[in-house]
Parts: sequence; C-alpha cells; structure tokens
Amino acid sequence: SAELTPEVVDFLSAGTRTGILAFTATDGRPLAAPVWFVVEDGEVVFNTGATTAKGRALARDARVALVVDVAQPPYAFVQVQGVAETSEDAGELVRTATALGARYMGADRAEEYGRRNGVPGELVVRLRPTKVVASGGAFGEEDVDVGGPALGEPRDHSGEIVGRHGQVVGPARGKAQQDAVTGAAGG
Repeated sequence: SAELTPEVVDFLSAGTRTGILAFTATDGRPLAAPVWFVVEDGEVVFNTGATTAKGRALARDARVALVVDVAQPPYAFVQVQGVAETSEDAGELVRTATALGARYMGADRAEEYGRRNGVPGELVVRLRPTKVVASGGAFGEEDVDVGGPALGEPRDHSGEIVGRHGQVVGPARGKAQQDAVTGAAGG
C-alpha cells in the first residue's frame, strides 16, 4: 500500500482537474474515462453508475489506475494505481456527490448536484493507493515514486527523453520545455 504525500494531495486537489480512470473491459481491452474526484482520508473518491462500463469493470476487477495531469508548462502528472472499493450507501452517495458538485460546479450548485447524482444505481468508489507516481512541475523532472521502483522515462539535460538504457526515445516538447529541463534562461 502507498500513501498520498501532502504534495500529491495538493496537486490532485488543485482547481477542477479531472482524472482519467484506466480500467479493463470484459474482453481484456484497456479502457479510460474521465472522472470528477476528491481526495478523502488518503483515498481518491468518485461516483459512477453501477451499470456503466466503469461500474461493471470495477465489479469484475477492482484494480485501476487514475492519472491527473497538467498539460501546460511546466507539465506534471500524478498516477495513482490501486484497488477500488464500492458502496451503494445512500447517505455516502449524497455526501460524495455534493462534495464533487462543490469542487467542479461551485458551492452554490453543490446541493443540486448532490441530489441529482447521489441516487440509487450510483456507486461511491474509493481508490486505495497501492502505488503512486508523480513527475514534472513541483515534483522535479524525474519520476517520484512513492510506492516502488520508478516508472517512466527520466529526462537528461539536453532536453531529449532518454530511456533507462541510454537510448533517445523522443525530443523535448518544445523550447519552453527544453529550457525548463536544461535550466536555460529565456531570451
């Protein structure tokens, strides 16, 4: 089991960033879908319908991954791998749906979203982290792995993305990112 560090919680909780939930289809295909989420007690919490692709997949296999990223410089992401636990408790559904509504739609619409989405047929999903990977931005350029060996490709000082065995696997994404990687001043 891995813990969400304060830096990871801050990153996940900033603004209205959505998460991309990765899960497995019945036939083994990987699937991904966006989710609204909040962080509570060291877990990532979201709601989904019991009969949706996500809900059905979680009933079959509770192993999932959630990725949250910032797609502008200085580029960063957090990946939370873990096991999802579901609940249909009516009070918990309304409470989490209201918290999600507050985060993504604003406090003035939180209760509206709580009533609309905290209904029978919905699930509260709690993602308990088993591995957490954070990279870029405040985390630095190398992956910071909270729960095991590092994943991903570290960047060298030339701005090229270099694999674990020294092979170049791609260029930096542009001058601004290259300057950020190399520490070069703009101008």
